[in-house]
Amino acid sequence: MSCVRIGTKDGYLLVGDSKNPDRAPHVFTPGEARAFLLGAKAGEFDYLLDM
Repeated sequence: MSCVRIGTKDGYLLVGDSKNPDRAPHVFTPGEARAFLLGAKAGEFDYLLDM
C-alpha cells in the first residue's frame, strides 16, 4: 500500500512518501498549497479519475 505523509513546518506544506521516509519531502509555499487545494475543490483535476 502506498501512503502519503502530509505536514507543515514554518508555514510550508510538506508532502512525503511513507515508503521512503529518508527521502526529502516535496515542499510547497502556502500560495502553492492553496492554489492546488482550490483547484482540486473546483474539479480541475477530475480528468485524472478517468485514466
